[in-house]
Amino acid sequence: MLTPSERLLTVKEAAGRMSVSTATIYRMCARGLLAHVRVLSAVRIPESAITAMPVGPKEGTGV
Repeated sequence: MLTPSERLLTVKEAAGRMSVSTATIYRMCARGLLAHVRVLSAVRIPESAITAMPVGPKEGTGV
């Protein structure tokens, strides 16, 4: 859950931390695999969503 003091990362920052492309981050958001919020037209990823992600691709997700 997003707390008021939690840092929101840009898609580029999230991609860098996860060592994936920005397209992968957008795809994960669209598929509901990565928690995100929209700030006007921008997508922001809570820092906690990155740390909560398991390491490595999930089988069968195509991500």
